[in-house]
Amino acid sequence: ASLSEPAPLDAGRPSALLQVDGALQDLLSTLKPAAAASTTKSDVANSKTASDAAESKPDNGMTAPFLAYPLAFGIVTSVIIFIFANRGWMVVLSVMTYLTALSTMKLTVKWVFVQYAFTFPKLVTTLHFVCGGLVCLAVLLKDRSRDGVAIAVPTIVEFFFMIVPIAMAASVSIACNNMALGFSSVAFTEIIGATTCLFTVAFVVILGMPFDYWLLAPVSAVVMGCTLSTAGEVNFAVLGLVLCLASNAFRSTKVTLQQKLMTGESKDKF
Repeated sequence: ASLSEPAPLDAGRPSALLQVDGALQDLLSTLKPAAAASTTKSDVANSKTASDAAESKPDNGMTAPFLAYPLAFGIVTSVIIFIFANRGWMVVLSVMTYLTALSTMKLTVKWVFVQYAFTFPKLVTTLHFVCGGLVCLAVLLKDRSRDGVAIAVPTIVEFFFMIVPIAMAASVSIACNNMALGFSSVAFTEIIGATTCLFTVAFVVILGMPFDYWLLAPVSAVVMGCTLSTAGEVNFAVLGLVLCLASNAFRSTKVTLQQKLMTGESKDKF
């Protein structure tokens, strides 16, 4: 007998099995694109995570900003020693202590504001002047008891027209600066603070005090440098800039009145 053709694979299957097989085929064809899309999204996410990790990983260039601080400190110290060395090491140490206190004080105030959400700059200013007044009183009492230097007592005119305006200008200046720290970075407030000389020149000229107009050249250089340094400030705020400028104006008022008080007719007294 001749061999017959092989029967088709589906010839002997019941119809119910054929229907189940067709349904499974349709389900698999539906799931394949979804699985491919899921795999693609997972690969993209993993790639992005790896990229972010690579970007966040510190490299050798990240050490440059940290080295900038001791380098700047060394340069400033060298300049101060060069300028004040002929006056003695006590003067050099006093100037360095003053600058260190100024820089660390502002950084500490900003750290307290940010780290502990402390939103009371006027209280900080009040405590600042209370402590400052107590220290000044202690210095006056020490000079009187040790060196026999009498505490100078101002006249009514000197007190209300010179000392009170100086005290008010100093208070408002520091208050504005402390409030500005709530809106701007320490670097930004320091850079804007460097433009105080521009306000001081204006007040000196208005009060008729002697001024060498050749000094306008370095003043202009400082202002231009501050303008370039603040370009692209990330944490820029208009209110912070206004408070910084107001602090500069009152600081200049204080400095100008102090110069007039300590170099004018009452120079020997104070």
